[in-house]
Amino acid sequence: MDHPLKAEFHEKKQRRKFDTTLKLEVVRMAREQGLSVKQVSDITDIGETGLRRWLKQHDAGQSRKMVFLVRCSW
Repeated sequence: MDHPLKAEFHEKKQRRKFDTTLKLEVVRMAREQGLSVKQVSDITDIGETGLRRWLKQHDAGQSRKMVFLVRCSW
């Protein structure tokens, strides 16, 4: 017999999309304020895995490309 809440736990979550400007702001928050990934995740309600990916991309120098794209989109 299935648990009554089983279907609720298996519902597919909506994938959220974040624009480049927000990603850069979150990376700056982590770096400039010296916050941990957990702290930033708690503040922004963004998953830790995604935050780690953004920080890694930023550290690899991909943020210059993101900044260029943001400036060109105005």
